[in-house]
Amino acid sequence: MNNINDLNNFLNEKKVTVKRRYTEAHPAKNVSTAARVRSSILEAIADGHITEEEMSRILSELKAHKRWLNRNKTLFNVSEDQGGIKTFSLSPYGKRVKNATAIEKPTVINEALNVPHKEKGKKPVNMFVGRFQPFTLGHVKVFEKMYKENGLPVVVYMVRGRKPDPEKRPFDEDTQQAMFAKMKKQYPFLEASFVVSNGAIDTMFAAARPAYEPMMWGYGTDRKKDYGDMIDKQSYRDQLGVDPSFKGYEIPRTGENISASKVRNALKIDDEKTFKQMTPKSIHGFYKTLQNTLQPIKENNNMKNLKSLSSFGINEAKFNKKSLMKAMKKDDGMIQLGNGQEYVIYNPNNGNDDNTDMWKDKVIFGLDQDGGEHEIEYSDIVRYDESKINEAKFKKGQYIKAKSDSDDFDGDVYDKTNDVDGSEILKNSSFEIYEIGKDEVILWSDDDEVEYSIDPDDLKNFVKESVINEEYIELMQIDKPLEDLKAAWEQWRSGPATNYEDVPPAHKELLKYIQRWLKKNLR
Repeated sequence: MNNINDLNNFLNEKKVTVKRRYTEAHPAKNVSTAARVRSSILEAIADGHITEEEMSRILSELKAHKRWLNRNKTLFNVSEDQGGIKTFSLSPYGKRVKNATAIEKPTVINEALNVPHKEKGKKPVNMFVGRFQPFTLGHVKVFEKMYKENGLPVVVYMVRGRKPDPEKRPFDEDTQQAMFAKMKKQYPFLEASFVVSNGAIDTMFAAARPAYEPMMWGYGTDRKKDYGDMIDKQSYRDQLGVDPSFKGYEIPRTGENISASKVRNALKIDDEKTFKQMTPKSIHGFYKTLQNTLQPIKENNNMKNLKSLSSFGINEAKFNKKSLMKAMKKDDGMIQLGNGQEYVIYNPNNGNDDNTDMWKDKVIFGLDQDGGEHEIEYSDIVRYDESKINEAKFKKGQYIKAKSDSDDFDGDVYDKTNDVDGSEILKNSSFEIYEIGKDEVILWSDDDEVEYSIDPDDLKNFVKESVINEEYIELMQIDKPLEDLKAAWEQWRSGPATNYEDVPPAHKELLKYIQRWLKKNLR
């Protein structure tokens, strides 16, 4: 390895995209082209299947980590015959990964949209996407405003997501559809409703066609970028065959009677008056049904003699932007809402523009324990506490990048895969968050297939992985030297004199050498 002395010796295992980016909340999924275990398994299955016994044997021969199969279960479809024998075949996602990692040049897989109905729908309509848990008068005002804009009826898309969420989506789709049916009788500008799993543009058109053809997509200001990017992307418009006049329609959020969380709070504390004030008359009959679905808030000393939702806020506290900023002394803190939910917020005056953007005049964006972002009205906040939580901005399954070497970490790094204490993490190394616990965060490296354990406080040394624009890289024509270096590495790794236990430390040594070379020679 001493003869590595120029750019040709730069080892860069390529990344390919196997899931396209829908929104900021649903980023693209990238995988490495050089994961040894995964590549061997995918090749063994190919277009057929293998038994559970064969899978175990291959993993054992490869000395794979004991949690490898569970961690990569999305790659496979598992079936079981009458005799109880399990077999593994590649899932659609697994096939995309196999195809992507087997090709010569990195490419984007599944960029093409799912368009089952290329032909335009019969009836032109407007469309609006949301959770509607439950419907409010604010929603109705939005629907009516869209109708008055172009005279077209409104189709409503109710996003359910793939995982149940008793807090954000407590009401099932049957209840939602029943409420919409009542509302449709009250408001003639409502046309139809669909239940969808996500807010991707092809999902919307697939549900609408062949009966309907969306002409205008309404959205709040907070969704302008996410939905606007999909609406305006020419390749999406071409693939879907949308009408040339299809456009987005921004509806500024006023907060007036639109907060479904306030309605759920009213249900929890049995405030029927507030519920009826904020919801259409046509769904007032669902009060008991919706209330019975929610887990009632346990009474405490602060809730005795509580008469209304508004009095709850008064009895506890009342915040606005100015008072909350004044109360915040540290970089981050914890807010609590009247329903007991807690969110992390970040100081807008610490020099981070992203933090500043989270503070609006009437709402603030807070992060839940999984790193999900929520728009919160200041008036809903009943408590603020200083906090030392750094990990809340991250969530399980997210890709992150180290801002510094582990020498700068507060705690120790532990290589769980190889049972090595005092391991190193290098600046700009990428990881997937496998688990976030109170005392430990587990990171997974696709590049060297190693599982690391770090202290939760050391997440402050990481940032969310960003999408890299490779336009400049493509002009440099460095693929060939990179491939030559990769071939040299593979030749050494598979050589007769190379022992398996030598590979991980050699890989780390090579990467450190390369980083030093790049810092020294690339200006």
